[in-house]
Amino acid sequence: MNLLKVGIIGVGERGCYVLGSRLVELAKELNIQITALCDINERRIEDAKQYLGAQCKKHGLSWGDLIWGTTDFTQLVDHPQVNCVLITTHTDNHRESAVYAIESGKLVYLDKPISVTMEDAQAIVHTQAKAQRPVIMGFTRRYEASWRKAKELLDSSVIGSLQMMQIHSIIPYTRY
Repeated sequence: MNLLKVGIIGVGERGCYVLGSRLVELAKELNIQITALCDINERRIEDAKQYLGAQCKKHGLSWGDLIWGTTDFTQLVDHPQVNCVLITTHTDNHRESAVYAIESGKLVYLDKPISVTMEDAQAIVHTQAKAQRPVIMGFTRRYEASWRKAKELLDSSVIGSLQMMQIHSIIPYTRY
């Protein structure tokens, strides 16, 4: 299997600490290497590089210090060391980077939801159909530590048989 060289656009909570950490954990098994990070906040890029570098060391991976960062998503997408792009920016910013990455021939993982407007969603879908490139819609919440722990508890029957669950979220989906 060829090495999947991943660039992450949007390295906040989901991009770095949820998806980034999971990719590092599974890097050897799935032949993945995070090569680049992009965010509009330079401090966030530096924090993510440090965090992911430390996670790489913890998992015996030598490439943690090679991760580079940029505030320009086109530089990340255009870089030859990136063949897969994970987009975990705010939902209202998905269209521009997703369309660009798809048109550039990259594999794309797009965090859900696809967009906050039908126009943006249709633009992404039409670009994908025209390019005939895979785009995966990601459901990152299921990889967060709290949800993985809840599943572990349910599977082990520690809390008994689930009868009902009600979850409330205070996340504003326009800035998700």
